[in-house]
Amino acid sequence: MAPYEVDPTTMSLAGVPSMNWGFQHMTCGVNPAKAAHAGYEVSEEGHRVLYDTRNTNWNHLTGGPHCVFTNSGCFGMCHPKKDEWMQEGVAQAVANFTSVVATGKPFTVEMFAAPKS
Repeated sequence: MAPYEVDPTTMSLAGVPSMNWGFQHMTCGVNPAKAAHAGYEVSEEGHRVLYDTRNTNWNHLTGGPHCVFTNSGCFGMCHPKKDEWMQEGVAQAVANFTSVVATGKPFTVEMFAAPKS
């Protein structure tokens, strides 16, 4: 039923599109190297994109802008924020990603570059 098949013996992700979102520095106790960056690294070149959000808050447990990705904050850690720019940015990125996937072409940086203002 899935549009892409993963060989269960090799776990090959050849041709499977991958969109990953992550932070440059640890936030909310999540190590970027073990989260979005890891997902990006195991995906196939030409079929992957990584949105690497810059964060500068060095408080590894509760720091960073991670709550803008949630609907109601992280339980017991922070309160939700309404960051329209983030919601719109994610929506545009997902729409762009699905459009690019539909073409069947390998991904290029230019396909996902932020619009120039």
